[in-house]
Amino acid sequence: MKTVGQTRVRLTSAALAILLLCLPALGDDRPASASLPVAAGESAAVPTGPPIKLSGGAPSVDVLLDEFLAAVEHKDLAALERLRLTKEEYTRIIVPGQVRKGQPPLQTFEKANDVFWGMMNTRSRYTIESLVNEHGGRHYVRRQLEFTEPTREFAWYTAYGGVELTLWNDQGQDYELATGWIAEVDGSYKFIAFSRAD
Repeated sequence: MKTVGQTRVRLTSAALAILLLCLPALGDDRPASASLPVAAGESAAVPTGPPIKLSGGAPSVDVLLDEFLAAVEHKDLAALERLRLTKEEYTRIIVPGQVRKGQPPLQTFEKANDVFWGMMNTRSRYTIESLVNEHGGRHYVRRQLEFTEPTREFAWYTAYGGVELTLWNDQGQDYELATGWIAEVDGSYKFIAFSRAD
């Protein structure tokens, strides 16, 4: 059974320092973010949903994985990028919305968001290039999906991951493909990132 290698991105000391300074004390069960809770005593109405919708999301996890594997097979990097959250979707839905249902969204900071997005975007691009190099050109006829962690429900989205796929070609050979988390927002599905680190 063949396993996709993981590509690691080195962080400079300066980037790591910014990361540590920006991290709130959110607990281990939330993705990293550049955000803080709304200060105690603030009387802001709790939004009922995210301020924007996902663009071009799939109607189910299965459809998203169909599109993902087809794009990998055809080495279509542009199509793969369309299956992942945009910077606006990440910073306006995922980062502020990673609170329990009924709680106000987190306050976010543009400069810190830029740092987090930049690092995550770089890791995703390296990861998908590695996946395309490993699996591009192969047509798989069957798959088995497993998530490595329990489903996580937040105020504005539900997260599923990390994605682990066992894939079979038409001759019965099996391969493994591991990638990142999936977000569901109002019935629409996209990858949060392709790197398992995010």
